[in-house]
Amino acid sequence: MISLVIGIFCFFVVLIVGRGSRRPLATRDDQPPVSILVTARDEEATITACINSLVTQDYPRDKLKIVFVNHLSVDRTGELMDDFARRYEDLITVIHVKEEDEEYKGKVQGLLAGIDVVDTEYLLITDGDCIVPTTWASSMMAHFTDELDAIGGLVTVERLKGQERPVEHLQHVDHWYYIGMMAGLTNACGPGIDKWCLMHRLPKSLHKLAGRYRPVFLIGNNIGIRISTYDQVGGYRAIGSTVIEDFALVNRLMKNSRGAFALVLDNGARVVTTPVKKFKTLWRQKRRWAAALRFFNPVNSFLYALLFLIRIVVPWLVFVWPLESIAALVLMAAADWIVIKRVSSRIGDKVHTWEILMQEFYQIILNHLLLLAWLIRWPVVWKGQIYRKPR
Repeated sequence: MISLVIGIFCFFVVLIVGRGSRRPLATRDDQPPVSILVTARDEEATITACINSLVTQDYPRDKLKIVFVNHLSVDRTGELMDDFARRYEDLITVIHVKEEDEEYKGKVQGLLAGIDVVDTEYLLITDGDCIVPTTWASSMMAHFTDELDAIGGLVTVERLKGQERPVEHLQHVDHWYYIGMMAGLTNACGPGIDKWCLMHRLPKSLHKLAGRYRPVFLIGNNIGIRISTYDQVGGYRAIGSTVIEDFALVNRLMKNSRGAFALVLDNGARVVTTPVKKFKTLWRQKRRWAAALRFFNPVNSFLYALLFLIRIVVPWLVFVWPLESIAALVLMAAADWIVIKRVSSRIGDKVHTWEILMQEFYQIILNHLLLLAWLIRWPVVWKGQIYRKPR
């Protein structure tokens, strides 16, 4: 019976969270100066498409700056950046990081080098393996209102019809699911929708404390931050070396500032990322993301515990209470189906039921592997570097 109780509870939690993704966000009419930052390492195959998509933004050219950081690349990434910088010298700045800084090992070093030259209040960040629409900067900034300290955007995986491998199908649906959940969590208490937010019904003396425990999830290749708030909380220098840099930064912003954050489910702000081609690489990516657990606040941890129960505990209870446990798993799949369908319809990208079923089995296997990796202290391997104590 306990498995069915877990399933029913998770079903309603997921539906309540997912409901937040449908709520509208406030907008602004002006277009303030903004910088775009891309830190890339060995992205020769994708960086040209990325740069082309950024230099064709419809944002006013006199209010836009683009900073590229070539971080320890051994391929032609830096050369390609320099070629574009010569063609768009009024728009592009290129920074080459050639030596590893042990204090800020990993992508953090490149991000620090880029942010240090940013002189605008607003900064948008994406990755060298991503393509953005011409409306990306304008759509993100349209929702980056004065009440916000950070903003996130829609991220989907590139789809080549008829050429997709199973590993790519998994990434498509995985992104839709997490985007739906993230949008529901972050937008539940966003500006302009205070009437739905329990936090705003608390005494004002408790607002700051409650704000620190708002759950925040994001995909780091489509975010924006306010530089004044970044400086206020110490930025990446206060965080130090970490393999989950963007998640760590936004959670620090939420904890140490007024903590207003929103996620934009808008096709105009949609970033398309290149899918990984092998299960081995996908596993390494998920293992790296799992390092974010150390930055979880109590609400994050509670939600993760629910997923742990439904993905790890309930499948084993099938051998004890088969009917109740299967019913619990079906309820969870139904809730996930609703969230995924809502996101896919929002972005106009069709998702098949068989893909969602594949996602459910995948999540059960993945969560078991992540638990095993945590127990045996499996190192994080990313961009050729090994992190035995990821943080």
